[in-house]
Amino acid sequence: MVDELWSFLKNKNSQLWVFIGFEVDSRFWMNFELGSRTTHTATKRVMRINHYLSKLSRINPVKVTTDKLAAYKNALQSVFTEIDYVYLQIVKKRIKMRLVTVKKGVGA
Repeated sequence: MVDELWSFLKNKNSQLWVFIGFEVDSRFWMNFELGSRTTHTATKRVMRINHYLSKLSRINPVKVTTDKLAAYKNALQSVFTEIDYVYLQIVKKRIKMRLVTVKKGVGA
């Protein structure tokens, strides 16, 4: 799974995004990447995941889950050129901080 969260430095106008990659079953955090919420940062994150995967004997296809941030789709398509993967997007909708819907879809 790949996801991001934000925090701030000194004030809320100085946003800091933390992109994380972790293995869901074991809750193992492979690593994290600090940066802006862009394709550049997402690609750096996916490249590091790709580096870890290249060292493991893995079961194909690799399962990747993200939210609907387009940067993930772009990063996966550019980095996972030699890896068989299945991509699932989970989109949550909130109204006034209350979760109202969760939609799952195959990222194409």
